[in-house]
Amino acid sequence: MISLLDIGIIEAAPLLLAAVRSRISIEAISDAIAASPVWDRVRERGLKHSGRNVVIYWGEAGDEVTVDIGVEVTEAFCGDDDLQCVAAPAGRAVTATHTGPTHLLPRVHERIRAWSAEGERKLAGVKWEIYDADDPDRGQTQVFYLIKEPQAKAAPRKKWSRFSERARQA
Repeated sequence: MISLLDIGIIEAAPLLLAAVRSRISIEAISDAIAASPVWDRVRERGLKHSGRNVVIYWGEAGDEVTVDIGVEVTEAFCGDDDLQCVAAPAGRAVTATHTGPTHLLPRVHERIRAWSAEGERKLAGVKWEIYDADDPDRGQTQVFYLIKEPQAKAAPRKKWSRFSERARQA
């Protein structure tokens, strides 16, 4: 279990990914990640990469969620139906690092959402995980939730009395 001290806010840098996009059920996410052809496609194209696996979850999880299962790459490339060049979100994000089995990640996500709610931080509905090891039971996984930034309020419009007077005279 992750402690509250391990959760914080950072300015997340954008990541460039070679990714395969899918719409899948929540229950099938682990199997979809394990069976993803993304690494085969990255190798076939000879793309330079960092070796880190990244999964982006677009939108709130319902019964199904749209995910990009990807590999961090070092430069942009022309994507196609089989492999897309995707930019992971950038901006203020709540984050935590989990060390241990990936089957415990749902608990990490629960704690991040609870911590965010306690601090009245609004989440933007986009989250991502970066896996830093080949062994899913002993590696580190960084979990990020993009923070929904408040919209700037427009300044009230100033009434122009001369314009109003001219309009009435016309």
